[in-house]
Amino acid sequence: MNWKSLFAKTLGVAALLGTALAGSAQGAELRGAVPFDFEAAGQKFPAGTYSVSTLGFNHVLVIQDSRFHQHYIQYTSHELVSRAASPQFVFVRTADGLVLTDVKGIPGMGDRKVLVKKKPQGQRVQIALVR
Repeated sequence: MNWKSLFAKTLGVAALLGTALAGSAQGAELRGAVPFDFEAAGQKFPAGTYSVSTLGFNHVLVIQDSRFHQHYIQYTSHELVSRAASPQFVFVRTADGLVLTDVKGIPGMGDRKVLVKKKPQGQRVQIALVR
């Protein structure tokens, strides 16, 4: 085997590995500790640590609690935001409690997932998410 052939094969393997790693970053999870009970898409959630990721391109968020129970929530739309935007859960305080309205900055997507068609009025509460 000559050096040119070996170099071409090595470069090809490196390119495939880079593509695989980039694809796995899109499925990355974010975590955040939510210190209060809340509601998301009509489902009630107790205070706790949650992770969030997307499920393909089907407008579905996966929210998983610390006991590994998964909840699937269909988001209504997404909007592009700055890649520098910090990942976070966004809640609105209503008379009935806190409602999760948005999830910002999911890795690889660089956008905001909007969970409600019409946002309730009230004070906004943001919880930072980390990888």
